Amino acid sequence: MNNALSKVLIALVLIVAAVAIFLTLKLNNARNEFTKQIVALKKTAVDNAEKLRVDRTTAAAAEAELNRQMQHWGHEWPSANSGPVTGFPAVQVSVGKNQGLGLKEATLNKPLPNIYVFGSDQDGSSRYLGEFQVQELQDNQAAAALTRSPYVGEAESWPSGAFRVRDSIPPGWRTSFIDLHTQQTIADQELIDETAKLEIQNKHIAESQQTLERRLAELNGNPNAPEKASSVVKLGLVQSIRDDEAERNKLLREVDALRRALSDNYAELEKVLAENRQIVESIGLDSNAQTANRTQPVK
Repeated sequence: MNNALSKVLIALVLIVAAVAIFLTLKLNNARNEFTKQIVALKKTAVDNAEKLRVDRTTAAAAEAELNRQMQHWGHEWPSANSGPVTGFPAVQVSVGKNQGLGLKEATLNKPLPNIYVFGSDQDGSSRYLGEFQVQELQDNQAAAALTRSPYVGEAESWPSGAFRVRDSIPPGWRTSFIDLHTQQTIADQELIDETAKLEIQNKHIAESQQTLERRLAELNGNPNAPEKASSVVKLGLVQSIRDDEAERNKLLREVDALRRALSDNYAELEKVLAENRQIVESIGLDSNAQTANRTQPVK
């Protein structure tokens, strides 16, 4: 009885020992896994803390840059349903006193401010339209005129739709815009000068062409000349000279024929005269001989 009980107790002890060993191993594995997770979480926490520090530094730098840019660029208002004013170098924007535009100036009864307007082309790209002086200011809209003389066709090319309105731009950008405007003005003036020169040259060319046509008409003739015009005008100098040369050559041939005929007649006359002299001489010799015969004594 005692032996059997001992065996049962031993078996129970072995089972409990085995279970304890199993649970101990499992607990160790779980503790190792938790330790790994804790180490990983600590590393993640360190990395996140470093990333948070870097992000905070980046955010502070971005905020400082934003403040710096705001000092240069001023306040910006989105302006939907904006566009040019027909017939004038001006724009209508959907920004007014309720949005803060010109509120201080209007309150202090000072001149309304200048604004810098950007439009959007059809491809979505931003386009700087220029510096404008606010002329009319209402609660939710304003009208502003361009502060410089517009280029030819500039106002007509301004888009309609969503604008962006700023109350300031960096001095460097403004100087660049002024330089570009000066260069554009010089280029436009040069274009005007060159266009005027081209018009003068075209006028000279047209006058020269007319002179050439008159000279060609004088040379080649004018079939549309008035009916009472001379043949030289109708036929032209070239044909007239040809006709005169043909007439001259005809006259020269006739003169030459007359000269030849005259020469032949003269030669014939000389021949006849020579024959006549011979006849006269022969007649004279015969008369002398007869006279001599009559005067001789008769033997």
